[in-house]
Amino acid sequence: IKNRDFLGKEAILEAKAKSVRVALGIKLKGKKIPRKGYEVFIKNNKVGQITSGGFSPCLNCPIAMALLDSKLKEGDEVQVQIRGQMEEAVLCQLPFIEKIKSGT
Repeated sequence: IKNRDFLGKEAILEAKAKSVRVALGIKLKGKKIPRKGYEVFIKNNKVGQITSGGFSPCLNCPIAMALLDSKLKEGDEVQVQIRGQMEEAVLCQLPFIEKIKSGT
């Protein structure tokens, strides 16, 4: 990126300099559904934000995708603020369900 000129280059470089974010999955332990814009915390420190969420009938739990601090990894415990209450959750890699490989 640094060696090329294009529209929006300054905005991308500025965003990268502020903080590095990664996309991870979140599985909630309760029943409340996370939605876009909800904040993610660890010990009352904001570490990211939900980009999309819903209920997974396959996993039988609420799930979400979030942009999070790059220091976080699969298995880390987090809290998602849903309607003013903190809900316990755990980070996981995407996709939530592995594809079944066919024997063909």
